[in-house]
Amino acid sequence: MKQNWIPRFIPWIIFLTGFVIQECSVIPDYIRTQIPSATFTPLVNPPSTATEDVCGFVWAYKDLPDLSKLFQKKVQAYQLDANARAQAFGEDCVYSNGKSEFHALETDFYVTLMVDDLSDEDELGDWISRIMPELEKIPRDKLMGPQEGFCEFKFTQNDDEFVIVRVPLDKYQTEANRLKGAELYRLFSEKP
Repeated sequence: MKQNWIPRFIPWIIFLTGFVIQECSVIPDYIRTQIPSATFTPLVNPPSTATEDVCGFVWAYKDLPDLSKLFQKKVQAYQLDANARAQAFGEDCVYSNGKSEFHALETDFYVTLMVDDLSDEDELGDWISRIMPELEKIPRDKLMGPQEGFCEFKFTQNDDEFVIVRVPLDKYQTEANRLKGAELYRLFSEKP
């Protein structure tokens, strides 16, 4: 007579995969008796009351209109038709009832500038060296999140031709060392 071996291994599979029974506070007796020496502890504590809810995290963005206005003003001092904005990046903690709470990780900046020649690395680097010091003047208490963000430059000649360069704020502070022109542009435009 053939013996069905799969049911005997189900408790061991559950045991060896780290008890992926996260939302369950009671382990059925038929599983507990199969592995008498095992102690089952849920990985996530169940809610203590029926009104509490566990949330799920989802990547999210939040526009920062006041900071965008401030940044836009600073950038337009250099080029009147430039566009600039600020945005927080982080996570939304979404509850089953639809309510959510935003938790910022960093503040990121975006700049669109018109240039004469997209291949002129000196011009593009000089734009970076003009705008980045303006970001450094923004008080830390106006920024959201514990991490340093970035400034993304979109250099454009028209709607179809553009170059995008992302400048991490921490890398600019530690590696730019007063670079200008093509050297500064190449520091951030080259792929690692």
